[in-house]
Amino acid sequence: MSLTSTRLGLSYLAEAQAQKHVTINETVRMLDTLVHLSVKSASIATEPAGVDGEAYILPAGASGAAWDGRPEGTVMAFQENAWAEITPLIGMVVYTEDEASLRVYTGAAWASLNEPSVLGVNASPDATNRLTVKSDAALFSHDDVTPGSGDMRLVVNKAGGTETASILFQSAFLGKAEFGLTGTDDFVIKVADDQGQFRDALVIDRQTGSVSLPNTA
Repeated sequence: MSLTSTRLGLSYLAEAQAQKHVTINETVRMLDTLVHLSVKSASIATEPAGVDGEAYILPAGASGAAWDGRPEGTVMAFQENAWAEITPLIGMVVYTEDEASLRVYTGAAWASLNEPSVLGVNASPDATNRLTVKSDAALFSHDDVTPGSGDMRLVVNKAGGTETASILFQSAFLGKAEFGLTGTDDFVIKVADDQGQFRDALVIDRQTGSVSLPNTA
């Protein structure tokens, strides 16, 4: 039987073990750091003066008497006047105080939970629809908390003139109408027939502001 736990490597008490309090205290000390794990910073590269109970995630090139040579991403915790090295495990979550943010360890790095690559609300996102929401309504309101300016703008940005920045309206997941900058920098309103063929219903020239109705007799 192993004398340490499988995942966290916490020490078990051996049968008839002497100095049991030493083993128990080491385990409690480790749990005191790992439970609700919080670090002061993940960007400080120079070992600071240790303060009992404080911990840090080491960035690349960290230096100091205890930090030097430790792998990037290692958690260093100051416990009872000494630095303890903690190797992170996949799924560990930490609160980073100087960023006021949460991070999760992926096995390769501490990834910010403030910047998720996909997000679903009552639905599953995919590689194309990385933000997916199923709801009867969605509200975007001006910021009266910070507070903000009182304005509220929804911005849709495209890479260049020949790309598309638009809002598409669907019925049973089939496109029926669209407005925006659809392959041009002029403002266009399009509609689709029953075969899914889109046609320009209205075009506003961005240079002159003139309006045309290309498919109106």
